[in-house]
Amino acid sequence: MNLQPPSLPKLELPPTLQTQLSTLLLRKEADQLAEPERLIDFVLRAWPLIDPHPLVRDYYLDAICEHLEGFRLRWFNVLLINIPPRFAKTTICSILYPAHVWAKDPAHQFMCLSYAERRSVDAALKNRRLLESDWYQDRWPLQLLDDQNTRNKFVNDKGGHRFTSSFDGPIRGEGGDSIMIDDPHDLDGVESDTERQAVLDKYDDEVTGRLNDRKTGGICLIMQRLHEDDLTGHIKERRPNAVHLKLPHEFEARDRCVTVKLPATPDEPWKDWRTEEGQLLAPNRIGPEELADIKIDTTAYGYAGQHQQRPAPAGGGIFAEGWFKNYYDELPDGARRCFLSADTANKVTVAAAWSVIGEWWEYAGNYYLENVVRAKWKFEDLVSNAKALAEEADPNAFLIEDKGSGVGLIRILHTQTRFAIIPIKVKNNEDKPTRATNTTHIWAAGRVFLKRNATWLKAYVDEHLVFPNSSFSDQVDMTSQFFNWIAPKGRRRRRPRVGGRPFTSHLKR
Repeated sequence: MNLQPPSLPKLELPPTLQTQLSTLLLRKEADQLAEPERLIDFVLRAWPLIDPHPLVRDYYLDAICEHLEGFRLRWFNVLLINIPPRFAKTTICSILYPAHVWAKDPAHQFMCLSYAERRSVDAALKNRRLLESDWYQDRWPLQLLDDQNTRNKFVNDKGGHRFTSSFDGPIRGEGGDSIMIDDPHDLDGVESDTERQAVLDKYDDEVTGRLNDRKTGGICLIMQRLHEDDLTGHIKERRPNAVHLKLPHEFEARDRCVTVKLPATPDEPWKDWRTEEGQLLAPNRIGPEELADIKIDTTAYGYAGQHQQRPAPAGGGIFAEGWFKNYYDELPDGARRCFLSADTANKVTVAAAWSVIGEWWEYAGNYYLENVVRAKWKFEDLVSNAKALAEEADPNAFLIEDKGSGVGLIRILHTQTRFAIIPIKVKNNEDKPTRATNTTHIWAAGRVFLKRNATWLKAYVDEHLVFPNSSFSDQVDMTSQFFNWIAPKGRRRRRPRVGGRPFTSHLKR
């Protein structure tokens, strides 16, 4: 007789005990690891001392740690990391990484910045608690000096220090071998040109000058993309050789991240491990159901920036990618009506907007963009180039926004040329996105055609697809100005008068 032992009921532990048990198991597993030569090993061992929630290891953790290892060894001096929120970026980069560096080089000096002091201070306090823990001290004895041990700055007995501040706080007089920047932009203020520019100016004018040694020092930025001209975009534009680790929530094959050779991949550049379109970053952490909830609670722009690490939704934002598919090689034989549309800038600095002039042709209810000239001209050069373009195109009308440098340009062209100059006044309650949205019916109807293989084409299309989160909007403004004038949505255009004569008297026949 074959007797089987009775089956025992499954033991269900309360959630609190389950969490405690998982933490203990993780701690036991971590303590069995070898001394943490690699950052990922250190993260696994030290995590339970920082966060009571179990760490779910996934490929993205190794990716971040490997790039930080390369940064520590100064295989590269500038590291940009873009990753969705709640993926332990602050814990790894602002808390565990500095402690790991001090285990190897206790004289290393850190400057750590965030958009708000409370965030920076919170990370600093957790970093200090880890350094003072028995676990850390048993392995890497290190003493924090009593006479310099505050929330904003603490110093160890080997000469290393950690200084903590915010992007609107004082940093002069301080420095570091490594500058760690964690979320420099306030999510609520990044859409403000003024607040966003303040962060960029602070970085350019103060932060970069705080490195102890420009040759051996390094800057690491970790954040979600919030705008094309956020600090990530700003640094990429000025430092094209910066290493950029971009980890979107859902894999996009056409924009697969490939960086550089790393300690763990010395023979070939690191690349995103995912291969299938839409493959999730960490399915054990956030699976399809959780991601679906995130999409419900997040705007298209918010999801694109914070989760996909690009400033605009796939396929475009206000302007859909499918609207930019009509191209032409030569203007139609019957095209007779030409118009110039100018959006002018007031300054010629690096950060200032561009002046742009577009050459549009109308035929059979469609609009053909023949040329776009875009530059940062001084006013006298703006005038001379506007005259030259008008003489070449011989337009029926030249549209210029009646604002800023456009006021002077209108006056000069009206008195010194033979063309119909049309001043365009913008309503006070219509911002740039509103004016652009008012023209989308023309694009959606397939009535816009672009010059094939034009040198300006890519920059023109890219700006529209990212708008309104684009660094500049001059080409969008130029286009919206023209369409709102010639084919305004929902109302019949009044024929403007030029020099006392109806506009039709200037049309070529």
